[in-house]
Amino acid sequence: MHGSSWTVDGKKRNTGQRMIKLTIELVPEPLWGKSLKNLLPKTEWDKVRKEVYATHKHKCEVCDAKGKLICHEVWHYNDKTCTAELRGLVALCEMCNHVKHIGLAGILAREGKLDFDKVIAHFKKVNECDIEMLISHHAEAASQWETRSGIDWNIQLSKRMQKIFPGFSFNTIETKEYREEEWEKF
Repeated sequence: MHGSSWTVDGKKRNTGQRMIKLTIELVPEPLWGKSLKNLLPKTEWDKVRKEVYATHKHKCEVCDAKGKLICHEVWHYNDKTCTAELRGLVALCEMCNHVKHIGLAGILAREGKLDFDKVIAHFKKVNECDIEMLISHHAEAASQWETRSGIDWNIQLSKRMQKIFPGFSFNTIETKEYREEEWEKF
């Protein structure tokens, strides 16, 4: 359909203290809603996400959980050039996705829609760490979010993603110049 390997992330990251497998990724506020899920026609997004799940053998890339999966976008932020680049798509279980978007998870918890203690427990279990590591990692992510939320971002696809979605442009989609039938050729 669109291409083969969607994964680009699957690596542990150094948080300054030690390597962790499941990281918090707070999306800068100017980029909220700027995602393939929100910009592609629903039929196209459904094809893409199902292919991502199949590529990952219907398991979470981070913790190997089976069950309901979320297609998560992997972004790279270049603070010097003010560029947000979509580099890939990965399959995540609901709990890993809640950790990645812990700010949204907190909102859902306050609304009574999510047990936040389960999100915390999942972070600790996957990373084999204590609450202090979570607090430290969250503080680092929140500080980075604060800085990045003040940037006017240029949004683009990586070269690899451009091959999967030729002709796609975040600017074109945002100005509604792209029509749903134009996606049928992909």
